[in-house]
Amino acid sequence: MNDGIGKAVFDACNQGLNRQASVQSPVEKGDLAELLRRRMFEKFPENPADRHPYVTAFWDRMKAIDPAQAKLPNAEEKLKDAYPFHPDLLTRFFGKWTELNQFQRTRGVLQTFAAALREAEKWDTSPVIGPQVFLAAPGSDDLSPALQKLAEVAKDSQPQHNPQWPANLKTELPRVVDAQKANAGTLMGRELEAACVATFIYSQPIGEQAEVADLRWLVGPTCDLPAVLNNGLIAWAKSSWYLEETDATEPTTNVPKYWRLGPKPNLNQVHHSYKIKALSFAKGKFDELAKKCGPLKEGCDQEAIKFHNQPSNPADVDDDGVFRLIVLGADYAGQPGAKPHTGAESFLRTHSSSTDNRTYQNVVLVVTPSVGGLQQAEQQIADWLAWQEIKGSKDFKDYESHVKEAVNKRERESKQAAETAVKNAFELVLHADKAGALQVKRFTMGAQALFPTLLQEKELRLFKEKIDAETIMPGGPYAVWPATDDRVQVSALYQQFARRPNLPKLLNPQTVTNTIADAVQRGVLALRHTRPDGSEQWFWRCKIDVADWEKNGEAWLPSKSMLNSLSARAILPESLPGLWPDEPAGVELTTLCSWFDGKHAFQEVTQPGYPPEARAIPQVAVAEVHKAVTQAVKAGDLWLVFGNDSVWQEEPTPLQLDATAKVFRRPPALNAIELLPGALKDAWSSEVEPKTTVATLYAELKKAKGNPWPPNAFISTLSEAVGRGLVQRASGSGPLVSLAADANVKLTVKSSAPLPQPQPEAVPGRKLSPRMMLSAGEVQTLAENVATLTKSLAGCDVQFEVAVSIKAKPETKLEETNKLLEKIKSGWRFS
Repeated sequence: MNDGIGKAVFDACNQGLNRQASVQSPVEKGDLAELLRRRMFEKFPENPADRHPYVTAFWDRMKAIDPAQAKLPNAEEKLKDAYPFHPDLLTRFFGKWTELNQFQRTRGVLQTFAAALREAEKWDTSPVIGPQVFLAAPGSDDLSPALQKLAEVAKDSQPQHNPQWPANLKTELPRVVDAQKANAGTLMGRELEAACVATFIYSQPIGEQAEVADLRWLVGPTCDLPAVLNNGLIAWAKSSWYLEETDATEPTTNVPKYWRLGPKPNLNQVHHSYKIKALSFAKGKFDELAKKCGPLKEGCDQEAIKFHNQPSNPADVDDDGVFRLIVLGADYAGQPGAKPHTGAESFLRTHSSSTDNRTYQNVVLVVTPSVGGLQQAEQQIADWLAWQEIKGSKDFKDYESHVKEAVNKRERESKQAAETAVKNAFELVLHADKAGALQVKRFTMGAQALFPTLLQEKELRLFKEKIDAETIMPGGPYAVWPATDDRVQVSALYQQFARRPNLPKLLNPQTVTNTIADAVQRGVLALRHTRPDGSEQWFWRCKIDVADWEKNGEAWLPSKSMLNSLSARAILPESLPGLWPDEPAGVELTTLCSWFDGKHAFQEVTQPGYPPEARAIPQVAVAEVHKAVTQAVKAGDLWLVFGNDSVWQEEPTPLQLDATAKVFRRPPALNAIELLPGALKDAWSSEVEPKTTVATLYAELKKAKGNPWPPNAFISTLSEAVGRGLVQRASGSGPLVSLAADANVKLTVKSSAPLPQPQPEAVPGRKLSPRMMLSAGEVQTLAENVATLTKSLAGCDVQFEVAVSIKAKPETKLEETNKLLEKIKSGWRFS
């Protein structure tokens, strides 16, 4: 019977007998569980009521692993009827497996379970006889006799496919074990292995498959952690060598919906064979990907940092005091905590040759991959290259469309993973510490680019924006300012930081520029800027508003400076705390000038709750202080009073800049109510309708305030009172122009309020808001909010009725104004 013809005759006879047996079988589907119980157990619970407690013991697990199936009316009854066998397993053997010509229906099921239970009885503690009984004892590398038999039956029954099921299962089960250990280690049983056996059983005959719900229900009696089982299933699907690919997954868990073990290797196994080859040249691909890796350079251009990606030798990196970030390739990989690669060290220490020591080592960082990071990157690169090889293989054209799409998707994903791994492999930075010794610092890039990551490493002592100016001044911790010098060239400061490792690493000269600019505004330093014609300009307690000052400017100690100009900001109360008296008191002009004799200091609060620091005030000539006062008064930041003269928001005369003149903070806003009889009783007559003149009202305001009030501010407030109807002109007409011109204008307060101006009537069908007076600033605010306003009134045909009101003066010319109004709206003009 060993010849081919004899075997064919024997198989044909078996097929005939099997077909006859299937017709005359005395065992029906519903009787199989009872037959198995009687044949295999001496004692068992004979009726469903007796089996109920056993099923109840694990029913909560079944409800947790598949709530939908547990709610089916007969779900629990099926388990009771088949107990201790899992009903779904019996259904599969009594159903689809009978289509395999080498599987003897009832006899096959009896033989299969008998062989399985003999082995599993020694170790299996599951409350149900399910797919786990076909596993070999824990730790065994072989298939159990029962599973070996099933695999051979499935193999011999489908010779046209030549499926090598015994070998395939022997390869697949160890991968399942690894997946459970790595991703579902908290499962207490062998759920993933059981799921693998169940998938094999459900995949027969070839082309059949299981749904994920089938697998969960089969392994549910022992599974206490459904979420962990899901993780394990996903991990197995990713590492399997024989599960067929599917794109269909559960939306909530991402677990594949369909499970089928195929007779041929899947993409994972094909990919593995290609990956082994790709590993031999993945390291060479690392440097190529690193050169294209954007995050390694990102941020350098914005900070004016010179970036060098894999320079050939140290001579390619200039030694000029500019901050430089050097990235080296795979050949320079190092170990954290170990001595750095000699070649990597030379990039920081030397320049044109091994004997040419680099001068500016403090502004050089050398970044290399770590050995561990490089190895991980090589694995990811090999993954990507393997998928590329599969796409280029001669077999790719024969793949089914969904398999081709899977290859394309994995090639794209693996390329992205490889690029990320290359970026993350760079986790060592070489730098000079405070003592000048070479140090290797490990860092983790994460989602950020390289340079932003390095900025967060405090050990590197990188300063981006500015440092405290006091640290570079004589006596400070950073001795870049000679102790005997009154001044230092600004351009020389950065070179000192670049040269000396005991100083912080400043990213670029702008860091020094920012530091000096901040110190000048604070008054800690003064700056002298020399113009091309040899003239000079000084800055102290103000912004430096000239170009290229950082190239030829000198930073001076204020106590040693004599300024030839002074900013108006430098004399304000907020610039000279500790010298100006508290409000509302003022200071004599001669006193203010004396503060700039080179012997005074103001008090700077550096930290809340700490005593203020005394800051020297530079020496400035009295004439320059007067100029600063003039500018501040004209700008409205200060208010000058000399005798009966009160000057604010206009330029004081030389006569008014008398040594005895008093300088005050800007006057507080004057309210129209402060001009009425209730506030200035002596300014008004005692009639029912009080009367006064503009001059009298101003004189009484001076008495009330203790100082002559700025006339322009007084006239402005009085005009407001007239406009609001609080005060009325009793003589003349027109707007009030000035105190000098309108001193004799008579004013009155009517006993009854004037009738309000009638509001224009709204066009029928439209709603009109009250008419309001808007200042120029309020009109601008309206313009900024027009879009929001019209949006809130969408569909209402929003219109604006506008008029411009001015205080007309005889010399006022309206031609240009009318042209502007005409541009906005035709016909809009002053008459």
